Amino acid sequence: MYSKKVLSALAISVAFTTSVLAADLPSKMAPEAPAPHPQLVGGFDAFVSLGAGYTWGTNDYYSQNLKANGLLVQGRASFAVPVMARYGLQIDAQLERAQHGASQYFLGYGSFVKNTADIAGHLYWRNSNRGLFGVLAQGTITETNLGIFSDRRYFLGVEGQYFLGNLTLYGQVAYQNFSFGFPAYYSGNGIEGGGFNLVGQARYFWKPNTMFVAKAAYERVATTNLERLCDCGSYPEIKHSAWMVGGRVEHRFDNSPFSMFVDAEHRVGTFNWFGYKENEKDTRLIVGVKYNFGTKTLFERDRSGASLDPIRPLRAIFPISFGPT
Repeated sequence: MYSKKVLSALAISVAFTTSVLAADLPSKMAPEAPAPHPQLVGGFDAFVSLGAGYTWGTNDYYSQNLKANGLLVQGRASFAVPVMARYGLQIDAQLERAQHGASQYFLGYGSFVKNTADIAGHLYWRNSNRGLFGVLAQGTITETNLGIFSDRRYFLGVEGQYFLGNLTLYGQVAYQNFSFGFPAYYSGNGIEGGGFNLVGQARYFWKPNTMFVAKAAYERVATTNLERLCDCGSYPEIKHSAWMVGGRVEHRFDNSPFSMFVDAEHRVGTFNWFGYKENEKDTRLIVGVKYNFGTKTLFERDRSGASLDPIRPLRAIFPISFGPT
């Protein structure tokens, strides 16, 4: 049911990005932050990062106000290579382990653990003085310590960046397809569905090696196959919508391959199922270190290196028994 909305969003994004890239943008930074524009880098650019943090989460499942606090560990590796002229390819691999105290919800279990792997690919055109336009594809797999509630998500979309002095505006629009495993109730079948994701960032480079990021995202998904899974009458859709706001600060040490970052996000979601609404939310904070290859500054990477990000699914910490996580 989301195909018209997704196609409309994709068309708007393509039209906006194309018009932006066609504009004659200024090629110099503001006087107060005179970081020079780099030339297009013809070689390999990459980084690896490791972060650790904490998540504070709540869920009002049947008005129980369940808490889901726990540790979070995340690792990522990304690289970008030129394909030809101004075209390039970037690949991202990310692993995350989240452990939440969830004994109130899953009786007999002291914690609820999610292990998630993301693989994303980006093919793009970039002018280091104007902007970037590209397409992205991503697969996300999540397994839990319960042996059920496995999660498969696939994304296909477009993305663009607009360069304005020491400011970069970055947007992504993607269609999402998911499969949610709950074999006990549906005799081995999973629940399927789809939806869309909108992601936006504003990156400000105070100095070539100091970056401040404001970010926001929205996700809306719904089930599509409940009627076909069991002989229980007409099932309505189960919908989940969520939004997120956050920020990031990163500083790379001068004449060093190392940088440090702090990342914070606040996410709020709502399930709509069988005439009942279930609200949930979480806040996460991650502190980490990054080892950089190729480009020499954060600003140079933003304009000519591995500057793109995978999409973070805005799913709930606690799955509900009938729908998407």
